[in-house]
Amino acid sequence: MSSKPRPAPRDLGTVPGAPSKGALLCRVDEIEDNGSRAFTFSEGDKRFEMFLHRLGETVVAYENSCPHLYLPLDWQPGRFLSAAGDEFICSSHGARFRPLDGFCTLGPCAGAWLRGVLIHVENGEIRVA
Repeated sequence: MSSKPRPAPRDLGTVPGAPSKGALLCRVDEIEDNGSRAFTFSEGDKRFEMFLHRLGETVVAYENSCPHLYLPLDWQPGRFLSAAGDEFICSSHGARFRPLDGFCTLGPCAGAWLRGVLIHVENGEIRVA
């Protein structure tokens, strides 16, 4: 499987309706270990969806959009993980993604990446970077 170039992380400063740099998204302890939290930002008819995922003290952030057809990943609101709890799974075509880096290991977009979102974690707080 050949890998496609990894897209640059999304700067929320370019997203209509998103909070500004330094804004608090939530605290790390508000997300269960190996759990996720979804966010939607909108302004007018423009909408942007993202999610945070926690693995121990590590928190990653991605756009809630499969690189195959750009549909939301969550199969239920805020639910991104496979039944085994080890990969994100696309609600539409079942593509599988590694949580730590967003790489697609299986499905119609195998070799592609989820697009990350710039965040900063400090003192237990997850903020817009």
